[in-house]
Amino acid sequence: MKEPFTIALEEQPKSEDLEVVRKGLASCNRSNAPDDNHQRLSILLRDDGDLVIGGALGGTYWGRLLFGEDIVQYNLTRRGDRRSWPLT
Repeated sequence: MKEPFTIALEEQPKSEDLEVVRKGLASCNRSNAPDDNHQRLSILLRDDGDLVIGGALGGTYWGRLLFGEDIVQYNLTRRGDRRSWPLT
């Protein structure tokens, strides 16, 4: 019997499709857990000219701090892919 749905790995999903997933997760969380008091947090590393050369993006969830994305300019870490700079 064929399932009435498909699973797809999408590199560039539509923003409205992502919003469906976000809303579904938020609804599930609200019905199964107390308010998470979510707060977005951004830490930015800037050079002398105020250019962003690194940073971390995250937030707080249920009293815990979570950072899911971070990057520092290649020449500061001696690792990574310098081709991604600058961040503009």
